[in-house]
Amino acid sequence: MWQDRGMDELTLSYTAGLFDGEGTICITVGKAYAEFHTLSPNHSLRVAIGMTDKPTIEWLHNCWGGSLSTQAQIPNNHNWRRCYRWVLTGNQAKDFLYQVLPYLRYKKEQAILAIEFQNNRKGGRSKQLTSIIIEERETYRNKLRSMTTGRMSLPLKGGG
Repeated sequence: MWQDRGMDELTLSYTAGLFDGEGTICITVGKAYAEFHTLSPNHSLRVAIGMTDKPTIEWLHNCWGGSLSTQAQIPNNHNWRRCYRWVLTGNQAKDFLYQVLPYLRYKKEQAILAIEFQNNRKGGRSKQLTSIIIEERETYRNKLRSMTTGRMSLPLKGGG
């Protein structure tokens, strides 16, 4: 069940525009570890925005929750600025996508597929999943990856 955070239309449309330009949607895969009782790989929906503007990343975190991280400057390149990343996973990521979906332009198809993945996700983290479930998850992951190779969901004007 998704959580409505009561965002106004301006906030939702601004966030969607920011996400269209700077965001990512992916399905990550965690390894199976017998010592942690995870007998199958763990596929997890993840959305993120990374940028050098810390106040914007903090604002996203305050509005939507999730986690924050910082990528330090590369030691040998003083021209690079520190990058800040905001991340949501699992149902939090799905809830976010539901809310910004009407305002997305370029990532709309990816968001629909990601929501479908999360809604149809079967099994758990600590169970041994069947090969059919693992294959289903990998199909979603590969389809999403194929959609994020520089393509946009809006056709270019003039048919090109």
